[in-house]
Amino acid sequence: MTMTIKEIKEDCIQIDLANVLLGDESIGTYVDGKFLPFKDENDVRLFYSSISVKELLDIFSQYNGLKCLKNDGESLREHGYVVDIDSLLEYLQK
Repeated sequence: MTMTIKEIKEDCIQIDLANVLLGDESIGTYVDGKFLPFKDENDVRLFYSSISVKELLDIFSQYNGLKCLKNDGESLREHGYVVDIDSLLEYLQK
């Protein structure tokens, strides 16, 4: 699986947007300590327009269960990931 950062971002946008359109009010962001649910595509795209690469990869990893795969002892390479995103996230947190 070869994806650019732009494709990873669009993948996350589509997942969030699908959930928002289904009425899921747990999709949103915190502003000044207050949770604000996304209402529409504009809200979702606005959130992702200024997201850091670290935060984007963290969301992508969660949405694709990459940490669970790794915790189960599976190699992410077996699932088509050339870069171990979870290890990259650990490195970026240092």
